Amino acid sequence: MGVPSERDIMSLFEIGKSNNSSTMSEIAQYFGIDSAAMMATDLSDIDNIGLHLQVLRKTDRTNVSYIHGHIIHFALEQYMRANPDLSEFNIFETGTARGFSSVIMAHTLNKNGKSGIINTFDIKHQDAKSEGDCLCAAMNSRKVSAMECLAPFKDLVTKYIKFNVGDSNKILKTRQSERIHFAFLDGDHRYSALLLELTYVDKYQQSGDVIVVDDYSIDELKRATDEFLERGAYAFHVLRGKVGNKTRQYVHLVKK
Repeated sequence: MGVPSERDIMSLFEIGKSNNSSTMSEIAQYFGIDSAAMMATDLSDIDNIGLHLQVLRKTDRTNVSYIHGHIIHFALEQYMRANPDLSEFNIFETGTARGFSSVIMAHTLNKNGKSGIINTFDIKHQDAKSEGDCLCAAMNSRKVSAMECLAPFKDLVTKYIKFNVGDSNKILKTRQSERIHFAFLDGDHRYSALLLELTYVDKYQQSGDVIVVDDYSIDELKRATDEFLERGAYAFHVLRGKVGNKTRQYVHLVKK
C-alpha cells in the first residue's frame, strides 16, 4: 500500500477534531479551563500539531483522535498554575513515536515562558524512515522519519526535546534522574513495562508532581495502573475520550 493523499489526511483530521470535541468541555472543566478565548487558542495550536504528527491513515477511519494532546496540555498548564515560582521543568516521556506529545509539552512550556527539558524514550530511532501514514508522508509521496515529520516544529524540538533511543525496560533499571515534575507514559503497552515506568517516575517525584497515563482502556495497562495506585502515593482521576463508537481512557495522577 502506498502513502495516503493529503486530501485523505485532511478528511481524517476533520474526523479527529469531531471525536475530540465530544468530551472536550468535560476535560477542560476538570482542569479548570473556563476561558472560551483561552480554549480557542489552545484548540487551534493543538489541532495544528495533531494534524502534522498524530492524524494517521487507519483501517477504521473513525479511529482518529488526539485528545490526549489536550489532556497533556491542560494538565501541564494546571501544574504550572500550582507552581508559579518553578521556572525549570524536568519532563519524562515514554513512547516518542512521531513526537506529538513531546511537541505538545514543548509548546506548553514555550507558550508560558518556561525553560526545561523533555526526555522522551522510544525503541525506534527518530531518523528511521518508517512513517508512511501521516501528513508528511503524504506531502513527500514516500515513507519519512519522525524528524522529517517534526520539521514544522524544529525550534521547539531544538529548545526542549532530548531523544533517548533504546528499550526503556532495560534503561530505567539503571538510569538516574533529577526530580521529575511531569511525566507522560505511553510506551511499551505491557503490564510489567508500565509498572516499571510508574515505579521509576514515583522515585523522582515530590508532592504535587504529575503523571499522565495513556491507554487506561487496555486491560494490561489498567491492571498495572490500578496496582500502582493501590500503594496510595497518588490521587487520581480518570478522563475519557471518544474515538468513533469507542471510548478511550486516560489517568491523571498527582503525588500526595
